[in-house]
Amino acid sequence: MEKPSADQPREAKPKASSGIESLIRIPEIKRQDLGLKVLYENQDVDEIEVDIVAVHGIMADPNTTWTHKKTNTNWLSDPSMLPESLKGHRARIMSFGYDSRWFGKDSTRQSLHNLAEDFLYQLNQTREACTQRPMVLIAHCFGGLIVQSAYNKSCMQPGDFPGVWLSMRGMVFLGTPHSGVNEGSSMSRQGEIYAAIAASKMEIQDNVLQSIIRDNDILESTRAEFTRKVSTSKPPPKIFCFFELRPTNLGAIVGAQLPKEFLVGESSATLSGHERQGLAVDHFYINKFEDKFDNHYRNVAYQLLKMVKEAKMHSQDAMTGSTPPPPSDGRTSVLPGLIGKRQNFAPRQNILDRLEERLSKRGMAALCGDSGSGKTHVAVEYANRYLHQVGNNCNVFWVNAASPEEFEASFKRIGAKLRVSPLGLSHEAYLSAVKEHLKHEEQWLVVLDGLNDDESLHSTNSNPGQEPKPLLSFLPKPSDNHRLLITTTQRTLAIRQMNSKDKNVLSVGDLARDDASRLLLGRVASSSTNGKRIEEIINIVGDSAGALELVRLCSIVTQTPVSSQLLDLLRKNCKGSENGESPKPAWNLLWNSLKSKNSELAYWFHFVGLLDLQMIPSIFFSNNERKTLLEELTRLGLVEHSDGRSFYRVAAFFRQCLESTITEKHRQDAEAALLQSANTKFVDDDRSLLLPVALAALKLKATRLDAKREQEILREKVESYRQQRQTSLSPGIGYLPDDPRRLPIGSGWDQLRLRTLEGSLNQHSGLPNPHQRSISEDSSRWPSWQRLQRRLMDPEWEKKRETLRKDSSVAAQILSQGRPPKGSEDATSIYRRVIDGYSAEPEEYIKLASLQYNLAIAQGSEGMVDDAATTFRQALQTILSGDDPKSRNIEATKLYYRIYTDLASMYVSDGRFSEAEETFMHFLPSQAKDLGQDSQQTLKTRHEFARLLQERGQGELGGQELERILKANERVLGSNHRDTLTVRCSFATHLAKTGRQDEAVKMLLSVWREQEKALGSSHRETAATRQLLDELHQSQPVVA
Repeated sequence: MEKPSADQPREAKPKASSGIESLIRIPEIKRQDLGLKVLYENQDVDEIEVDIVAVHGIMADPNTTWTHKKTNTNWLSDPSMLPESLKGHRARIMSFGYDSRWFGKDSTRQSLHNLAEDFLYQLNQTREACTQRPMVLIAHCFGGLIVQSAYNKSCMQPGDFPGVWLSMRGMVFLGTPHSGVNEGSSMSRQGEIYAAIAASKMEIQDNVLQSIIRDNDILESTRAEFTRKVSTSKPPPKIFCFFELRPTNLGAIVGAQLPKEFLVGESSATLSGHERQGLAVDHFYINKFEDKFDNHYRNVAYQLLKMVKEAKMHSQDAMTGSTPPPPSDGRTSVLPGLIGKRQNFAPRQNILDRLEERLSKRGMAALCGDSGSGKTHVAVEYANRYLHQVGNNCNVFWVNAASPEEFEASFKRIGAKLRVSPLGLSHEAYLSAVKEHLKHEEQWLVVLDGLNDDESLHSTNSNPGQEPKPLLSFLPKPSDNHRLLITTTQRTLAIRQMNSKDKNVLSVGDLARDDASRLLLGRVASSSTNGKRIEEIINIVGDSAGALELVRLCSIVTQTPVSSQLLDLLRKNCKGSENGESPKPAWNLLWNSLKSKNSELAYWFHFVGLLDLQMIPSIFFSNNERKTLLEELTRLGLVEHSDGRSFYRVAAFFRQCLESTITEKHRQDAEAALLQSANTKFVDDDRSLLLPVALAALKLKATRLDAKREQEILREKVESYRQQRQTSLSPGIGYLPDDPRRLPIGSGWDQLRLRTLEGSLNQHSGLPNPHQRSISEDSSRWPSWQRLQRRLMDPEWEKKRETLRKDSSVAAQILSQGRPPKGSEDATSIYRRVIDGYSAEPEEYIKLASLQYNLAIAQGSEGMVDDAATTFRQALQTILSGDDPKSRNIEATKLYYRIYTDLASMYVSDGRFSEAEETFMHFLPSQAKDLGQDSQQTLKTRHEFARLLQERGQGELGGQELERILKANERVLGSNHRDTLTVRCSFATHLAKTGRQDEAVKMLLSVWREQEKALGSSHRETAATRQLLDELHQSQPVVA
C-alpha cells in the first residue's frame, strides 16, 4: 500500500466533507505508465545475463513509487545505487506498473488473478528472445501477492508462459502481507477511512484491498500454493522477507492523522523457513531509500546481489541440462535413462510441429541423423511437449535401444512403474505382461532411443530349447493414442521400421544461423555484431548441434562468454589444423582447458567415456565419485544425468571426440582401471543392473597383460551369471545357517515328489528342528505388562509408534496405487524410514519383520530382485532373533513361511531356478508339518513349487501336483475361492500344453466368468485369464 502524495496530513480526524479530494492527491496513471518498463540495461542487449523486475503495491504511482521524496532518488534506476551495486553482473532492471487505484473517479476494479496474468503476459512479450534468462524479483506490499500468484500460474501452465517459473530464481519481499494485514491495524480504521471517502462521493473499487484482509480465501490459497510449489522446486528460488519496524499512519490515505499502528507486522510479512530482516521504517517507506549510503538500502542490495550471483550460477547449470522438469500435474512420465530437457532448444524449422503431424496421423515416426546431430534432445523436447499438451491420462515411456540388455532394463523399469508384478512370470512372460499393460493404457508415447541395429535385439533369457524372441515384438502396435518415436543413425533401418513410409522419417541435420544462436546464446542474436560472430563460429567448427554444443561448453569451462574473446580462442586452436569446418578446435580448447584446470577430472572423464553405453547406472560409481567428479562433470555439461541421478550419460559425439584425443598410454591405463572397477563391482546383488556395463567393458580391445587378465576374469563372471539365469546353475541362496526351523532334505528332486508333499515328512521328525517346541496361539501378542513397561519407560514411544503406523499405511497405499502422490516419497524410502524407527524395539520384531517383508515386495515389484532377496533374508533373521525359543509365535511362524514362499516365487519368476529349488528345499517340508500340507498358506507354496517343476521341464510331475492342489483347494476353500480359481487357471494351462485344448478352454472360460463376477473385468488376474483364452483361440474369437 502506497502513501498518497499529500504535502502534510491533517491532524484531525477526517470529516465527511466534499473537500476531502483536496487533502490528498490520487495518482494520475496513464496507459503509457503501465506494463514492464526498462529502467536500466547494458548497451549491448545480447550481453544481459539477469533481469531484475520490481512490482509495486496498491494505490501507487508507477513513476514515483520507488523514489524517495527527500532526495528524489529512484534506487532502481539511479546510476549510483542498484545499477552500481550490480555492476559487472550484466543486469537489466525493470519495473511492472499496473493501475492500483481503489478509490476515486478513475478507480479500477482489479483482481489478484487478473493482475498476475497481466504480469505474466508482459514478461512473455519483454522476454520473448530470452525466456531462460534468470530473474530476481522485488515486490512491495500487494505486489508480493502478484508475484506469488504469477509464480503459481506459470508453474502450472509452463506452455503458456515458457521459462517463467524456472527463471524466477530470487524474490525480495518488502512489507508483503503474506498472511494479510494485521488485525487491529488498517482494517480497524477501515470504517473511518471508508466513511470519509464515501462522504466525498468518490467511487470505491475495494476488491483488491479486501484480498489482503487476514484469512481471505484468495490470499490463503495463493500463499499456501506458493509455499508448496517453492518447497518442491529443485533447486528452490531464494526468498528474503523484509518487514517494517515502525508503525504507519494509515490516515494519510485520506489526508488525516490517525493513531499509528503496524500495518504488516513481522508474522505476516515473513514466510516460514525463509530468511528475514526488519527495517526501521514504516510501511510507506520500506520500498524507498535516500541514497547508496542508506543502511536500509545496503541491506536490501546485499540480498539482491547474493540472489543475482546464485541465479547466474543456476543459469549455467540449466545450460548443462540439469534443470528439473516442471512439477507433475497428474500426468505420468516414465523416462528410464532420460536426460534432462535442454534450455537452449533449436526449433529446426518447427521440427516439433512436423513430428506432431506425422505421429498424430500415423502413430509412428523416426528421427534420423548422424551422431551429434541432436536427435535425442529433439525427442526429449517432443516428449515434454506431448506430456503437457495431451492431457492428464497420458504417459511417456523411454526405452534405451542400443543393446538387448539396455532395452530389457528399460522395459522392466516401465513394468515396475506400471506395477506389473514379476512374481509368477518368467523373463519373457514378464515382458509380454508389460506389453499387455501398455495395450490397456489410455494414451502413451514410447521413445526408442538409439535403435541402430534392430536385428541384434533379441531376448537375453529365453527358456532352454526356445529361440529368443525379437525384443521389438514386445512393443504394442502404434495407433492414434499409442505413439512410437525412434531415434537412429541408420536411414534404411528407419524406413524399414516405418513400414517403408519415407515420409515418417525426419532428418535431423545441421543448424541454421538462428538455431545456432539459440543453442549458444539461448536466443536469436539481435545485434549484427553477434550475428556475424555466430557465423564465424560456424565457419570454424561447423553447424552440427554437437560441434556448437562443444563451443557452448567451452564458454562454461573457460568461463568466457560467447563473445569476441571466445572466438579468438577458437581461432588460436585452428592453427595447424586442416582447412574447413571441424569441431576439433572447439574440442581441443575444451579438453586442454579441462586438463589445465583439473587433470584428474579430465582423466576420469575419459575413464567414463570409454564405456559405449547410452546410460551408466549410478551404482557403478562410489559415493565420493558421484559427489565430486561426476557432479563437477555434470555441472560443466560434459556428463548428463537422468532424473534422480540414477543413471549418467556421456553423449556418443563426446565419446568420439575423446577417442581422437587420448594417447595410447592413457587409453591403456584407463582401460585397465575400468576393467578392474567392473570386476570389483560385478558381484552379488548388483549384477543385474551392471550387466550392460560389464558387457561394454568386455568389448574393449585391451592390449596390456593386466587389462587382458581382468577382462578374462570379468568374462567368466558374466558367463557364470548368465548360466545361473538361463540354466539354473547357482552358488546358493545364502540362507540362514542357524535357522532352527529348517528340516534337512537332499538336493535330489525325487526326494521331494508328491509322497513327500502328501505327508511323508515325519521321516525327518527326529532331527533338531522347531517341531520340538509347540506353537502357541496365545503367543501371537506380547504380554500387556511388557507394553505397559515400555510406555512407562518411554512415554513418547506411543506417539512415535502412531507416526510410524501412519507412515507405514501411506507406503502400503502407494504400493497398491502404483505411484506416490505429487511431491511425496516413494514406498521403498518410506518403508526404510519406518524400519529404522522399529529396529531398536525388540518387542516389535513381528512388526519390523512385516515391514522388511513389505520393503522386499516393493523392491521386487520394481525389478530389484537381488535387493529384494537380501531384504527377505533380513526379515527372516528378524523373526529368528525375536521369536521366543520356548513357545513359538503362530503369527511369526506364518509370516516366516510367507516370506520364504515369496522369495522362492521371485526366483522362479526371474529364471533363477536353482536358487528357487534350494529355497523350497529349505523350508517346504517344515511348512507342511507346521501349518499342515493342505492349509491355505501351504497350498499357495505348493502351487509355486509346481510352477517351478513346470518351468524346469518336469511338466508331468508338475501337472500331477497341480491336480492334487486343485482338489485340496476345492475341498478346503471352495470351488469359487480366488485361490482355487488361480490354481484352476494354472492347471488349464497345463492341460493345453499336453494337447487337451478343449478341456483347457472350458476350464479357462469358467475361471474367467467367476473372476469377472468376483474381481471385475479390469482386474489383473481376470485380464491374464482372458489373455490365455485369446492365445488359445488365435484362429477364432472367444464366446463368453
